[in-house]
Amino acid sequence: MLPREFFVVAHRGASAYEPENTIPAVVKAIELKAAVVEVDVRRCKSGELVVFHDEDLSRLFNVNARLADLTLADLRKYKVGGRADIPTLNEVLEVAKGRIKLFIEIKERGLEQSVINLIKEYGLIDDVAVISFYLDVLINARKFEPRICTGYITVHPYVNVGKLISEGIKVLLPRHNLVTGRLVKESKARGLRVIPWVVNDVALAIKLRNLGVDGIATDKPDILTQMSKLI
Repeated sequence: MLPREFFVVAHRGASAYEPENTIPAVVKAIELKAAVVEVDVRRCKSGELVVFHDEDLSRLFNVNARLADLTLADLRKYKVGGRADIPTLNEVLEVAKGRIKLFIEIKERGLEQSVINLIKEYGLIDDVAVISFYLDVLINARKFEPRICTGYITVHPYVNVGKLISEGIKVLLPRHNLVTGRLVKESKARGLRVIPWVVNDVALAIKLRNLGVDGIATDKPDILTQMSKLI
């Protein structure tokens, strides 16, 4: 599902330019020609899968409330960045289908089957990867649908590449400061694509590309244009 050439993943959409994890951010990522858009998924009280990063509303809305305790109707009262709805995963899939590939980050355990079912309902198995910090979530996702591409996100300096390969993981997403030439070489030799995050600095993006990473996750999907001016 991923391009062969160096590519950009729009982190929470084009979140440097539009409110994160919203439909405007996804649309902006498409306009800026990102190869992939990444969104975060949780479940709200009324059962819908919603696209939202945090466990609670404190950072974005200064509200002391857990997302899991609020219904979709409750969440619709809030506007991200003062203007954009918290979308459902269905709404994001509707916008993305046929226009851009997706990384869906599962933020909490137990959502795997629901996410996979929705991906299949939209006919997007070949255009979506499920990613997570939780390896067990990725293992479960592949049990529900062996064809799904999965990606492991990490903040740890040591990565057991062999374990990831044995579980069918196809993408490694390390924090950018963990990337070394050795990690990239070992990963790619074993068939893992390497996509560090979050890279908004042009010089850093060029450095990582020179190390051989497959792409970067960035809040600024137009970073490729800026990179080309310095090469």
